[in-house]
Amino acid sequence: MKLLIKTLLFSIAFFHLFFIAKSQNDSIKNPILIEISNNSTQLPGSGFLGIFNLPFHPSITIGKKYNFVSKPKHDFFESVKFSYLNHRLYHNAFQLSSWTGYEYKAMKKFNINASLGFGYLYSIISSETFTLNENGEYEYKKFYGRSHFTAGLDLNLIYKLQKLDLYFGYKFWVQSPFVNGYVPVLPYTSITLGSNIYF
Repeated sequence: MKLLIKTLLFSIAFFHLFFIAKSQNDSIKNPILIEISNNSTQLPGSGFLGIFNLPFHPSITIGKKYNFVSKPKHDFFESVKFSYLNHRLYHNAFQLSSWTGYEYKAMKKFNINASLGFGYLYSIISSETFTLNENGEYEYKKFYGRSHFTAGLDLNLIYKLQKLDLYFGYKFWVQSPFVNGYVPVLPYTSITLGSNIYF
C-alpha cells in the first residue's frame, strides 16, 4: 500500500509539473477551478432521476486545468485537484487527484467533457475508536487516519462566459480499501457545481 501511495503521489506531481512546463506560455487557456459537490455512497442510477441522493456529504475542490491540445472543436486537458470531503457521521477526508479528459465544443457557449482520474485520499474517522484488549475489555485507541486509492469517471456540461466557465457535473468514483473483508471498495456518485476562472 505504501508503494502504491508513493507511486500515486509521484504520478500526480509529474503530471502537474509536465503540464505547467508545456503550457506556461498559454496561461489564458489554463484556468483555476473551484467545485462544490454532494457525494453519495451509491452506484450510478440510484436516487431521484438516477442522480440525486441523500444524505448530504459535501466536498469542496480547488485545482488547475491545463489544455495541452486545443483545436476549434475540441480540447484535450489535464486537471489536478485538491479536495476536502465530509462524509457525515463517518469521516473527514483530503484528496489529491489527477484527471485526463476530452472536451467537445458543441456550440458557441456550450461544451461537454469527460475525464478519467485517479488519486490519493487520506481519511480521518469522526468518532472515537476502541479496540478489544487481552482482558476482554474495550479501550480507547488513538487513530490518526488511513490512506486510500481513488479512481473515477467525470462528466460535465459547461456554459462559457468571457472569463468564466460554469458547469454541472456527474461523477462516479471509488475509494479503496474501505473496510477490508466487509466493504473493500466503496462507490460514490457525485453531483458537482463548478467554475473555471481565467485570469
